[in-house]
Amino acid sequence: VKAIKTGIIGFGRMASNHHLTAMRETGLFDITAVCDITESRRQAAEEEGLSATDDINAFLDSDLELILITTHSSLHYESALKVSAAKKHMLIEKPLAVRGPEAEEMIQAAA
Repeated sequence: VKAIKTGIIGFGRMASNHHLTAMRETGLFDITAVCDITESRRQAAEEEGLSATDDINAFLDSDLELILITTHSSLHYESALKVSAAKKHMLIEKPLAVRGPEAEEMIQAAA
């Protein structure tokens, strides 16, 4: 089975301490890149051997196949719409969105 080339938007505590380890252990994901607006989180990603940027457009304009969104819940909507526009698959940490209409729009954009 070929590992899925994966990137992470938002490299906070859950992503760096939990998701990264769990996904790596499966062998199913080739996590290569992180997008985060915080310099210290980008540095932490680089220490894990990942490329890191704060430019979401450059991040999405790559050969990543799957994007894991682990930003603050209030940012899921904006990130998901950008990922959908880039025609990438995504996993979004719960909750999907903070408002029902945003969740509906996210679902429609990904369809």
